[in-house]
Amino acid sequence: MSGNHQKLGLFEKRISNKTKRITLGKYPALTAEQARSDAMTQINKMAAGIDPIKEKREKKIKAVTLDEVFTAFLSVRQLKPKTVRDYTGVMNNIYPDWQKLPITDITRDAVERRHKKTGEERGEAYANLGARTLRSVLNYASAKYETGKGLSILPENPVKRISQTRSWYKVDRRTGHLKPHQLQTWFDAVLNIENTTIRDYLIFVLLTGTRKDESAKLQWSDVDLTDKSYILRDPKNGRPMQLPLPDYLVDMLTRRKAISNSAFVFPGDGARGYLVEPSDS
Repeated sequence: MSGNHQKLGLFEKRISNKTKRITLGKYPALTAEQARSDAMTQINKMAAGIDPIKEKREKKIKAVTLDEVFTAFLSVRQLKPKTVRDYTGVMNNIYPDWQKLPITDITRDAVERRHKKTGEERGEAYANLGARTLRSVLNYASAKYETGKGLSILPENPVKRISQTRSWYKVDRRTGHLKPHQLQTWFDAVLNIENTTIRDYLIFVLLTGTRKDESAKLQWSDVDLTDKSYILRDPKNGRPMQLPLPDYLVDMLTRRKAISNSAFVFPGDGARGYLVEPSDS
């Protein structure tokens, strides 16, 4: 033990032709007797082929908590703000008591019980969403965190239990599409809307198949009436896409542009500048 350090108890020893320096503790919290005892413990470990530094690092990695993993997960994923809010809400609502738990302590039984409990208390679709979110976070952890031997600290995702036991809830997908025999009635109703912005917006959504918020945020700078196309700058997959416009919409947008005084194709009165939650008013 070095006698030149008054604040730290240090221990040095060569391992594999490399000098390893281990901090035993701080003085006076660590007495000389405790330092000698700790040093002997480290010597015995080294004699058994154990590198105390690697052992300490591995223990720290294995102690990484769900909250720490989730924070790291969000930092490397290119997610939209809404998706981040959704993921965070799921983690806080379904797994609040697991946040400080080391991920290696999350068992398959615990995952299965929490999935069932969430389904009974919050709904089956929400339970499935929670389990899928947890699965993604733990898949990231499995790939990210390794032991000193290069092995994953999470060799198997505990959420796999839900698939193995076929415990996923069978939730019918919502279909919000119109059936062919409903289209005429829908068009008749929409064409009678007095607010032309809402009327045109709804028709645009139906004929292009875009999501409502994608259509609402569309700007004239992304519409080419000569080329009969438009660009979605922020689609769900995150990659801008140029898409064709049918003649009906080209005519409609031409009329709108002639009288427009906004950067948005479907302007709104709010601070955002574009149409939000349209209603017939």
